[in-house]
Amino acid sequence: MIWGILVALLGILTVMLLTAPLETLSWWARRGPEQTRRSIEHRRSLTPEPGDPTDCYLVYFSGVGVAEPSIIPKPELPLLDSLTKRFGDNLRIVTEIYPYAMENRGLLKGRRTAWWWRFLISLKGKRFGALSALVSLRNVIQVLVSADRRYGPMFSAGVARTVWKGLLGAGYQPGSKIPVVFMGWSGGAQMAAGASWYLSAAGVPTYLMALGGVIADDPGIDRLQHLWQLIGTKDGVIPLAPIAFSGRRPWARDSSWQRGVADGRVTEHVLGPFKHFGHGSYLSRRRAPDGRSYRDVTIDTAGDLLVAEGLVREQDPA
Repeated sequence: MIWGILVALLGILTVMLLTAPLETLSWWARRGPEQTRRSIEHRRSLTPEPGDPTDCYLVYFSGVGVAEPSIIPKPELPLLDSLTKRFGDNLRIVTEIYPYAMENRGLLKGRRTAWWWRFLISLKGKRFGALSALVSLRNVIQVLVSADRRYGPMFSAGVARTVWKGLLGAGYQPGSKIPVVFMGWSGGAQMAAGASWYLSAAGVPTYLMALGGVIADDPGIDRLQHLWQLIGTKDGVIPLAPIAFSGRRPWARDSSWQRGVADGRVTEHVLGPFKHFGHGSYLSRRRAPDGRSYRDVTIDTAGDLLVAEGLVREQDPA
């Protein structure tokens, strides 16, 4: 029975790998170029309106465990709530973006396969709960699509279009030069790096804060004003990036990543002995030597870096 399950899982994985780029290619063939052209023309036709009190916009991308744009995993909510409390109206946060699909379509509705993903998620905490990890695996494969030089530009164009719509909906004024910070958790950091290429092309000063981020040597890094990589010393996922992506290796000096490191735009910030998953991870309640929780260390560091960069002011005390 165990061997049968393993063979079935291997078959599912093979199918997922072979079909991963199809959604991107299908969207691009049907609507991609036209939607991208209209989005560019729309950006050019808009003029900024004065008086936006916001210092900075922050676009949040959840990690690979997310399944819907409207659902942020509970451990991640304190991060966003704390940033809102600290900066108030000076920082406007944009959520409800599912970066693992170029049209912002989640897995649980609006798809022919939605029943399958709902079934997998329903297994969490049950006898075959491990199968729910296939949701994360599906999103990991989309991260690889984003990092692929053949399919990545098309995928990232769709994600960037979704981000642009989200920014406009939150009040962003094109041409205002108000900076936009992507905050990408885990695989969300790669999706943000890809989208930043197009957002920067629209004249938006773009930054990326990667929380335990897995990032390829994406061309979007060349257009980032700054990339902060927040890592833990016990994070076993972070070291996989230089193995999987050749441009991340130290000797690839002409890669986008290494150019960013060389000119100081890509910086690494070690938070402590944090793990990627579970108790002891970046947003856990385990205590650091200074008495703060790991979650508070992550939140404080993220906020302090934004302030140090001059992107956002502290909220005026009431």
